Amino acid sequence: MSRRARRRLAWVAVTGGLVAALTVTAAFFWNTADTRETFSGGEAQVFTAPVLHRLTKAERAAIVGIAQRFLKTAVARDHPERAYEIVGPMLRGGLTKKQWATGEIPVVPYPVDSARWKVEYSNVDAVGLLVLLFPAPGAPERPAAFSMSVVPVRSGEGSRWLVAGWSPKGGSPSTIASGPRTPGEALEEAAGQKRVSTQASTLWLLVPVVLLFLVFLLPLGFLVRERRIERRMRRRLRARY
Repeated sequence: MSRRARRRLAWVAVTGGLVAALTVTAAFFWNTADTRETFSGGEAQVFTAPVLHRLTKAERAAIVGIAQRFLKTAVARDHPERAYEIVGPMLRGGLTKKQWATGEIPVVPYPVDSARWKVEYSNVDAVGLLVLLFPAPGAPERPAAFSMSVVPVRSGEGSRWLVAGWSPKGGSPSTIASGPRTPGEALEEAAGQKRVSTQASTLWLLVPVVLLFLVFLLPLGFLVRERRIERRMRRRLRARY
């Protein structure tokens, strides 16, 4: 490589490095807006984590009973109006009991034959269940995993439980038919999708590093390599003559 070519390569490397540095500075640190932070005079809102709660046998039995009733009625669409009294306001969707009787309700349906339960979390505000469902014989759906949340409603007569949330894990109902064959596979698929999304978001952080390498470090590396080759050639010529 000639001296002129090496000079051009060096200028390209330096210019690319400056452009990359200016771009990063402008994107993350350059803020010319004339803004002032203002704070309200009220009390600061501090997040307090819910207090963990260990379920008693009676509470577990009550929660399982509510969950079974919810599955047999609302989820399986067998007299869904019978589940109206055990669902929270958010899950009711503003519908009346008569409207729930039509089956057009904000609950993901599934042809339930049997189910398994596992407590994912439990605190004084809510209890989260992992529900593994098996379809009825002849149904096209495969076993699937769902998340269910129940909340306590306390009164003078005691406390009761309401279903506050119901959603599939690892795919929408339209993909359940082509999904995993066992509930365990459904859980693995859901966990795998979370890992893929996390890896994808992490890979985006490498884009500026790769661009900086291609624009600045790669030409600089070629320049250093050419200078080493040139020095070796000069040494060989001196040794011969």
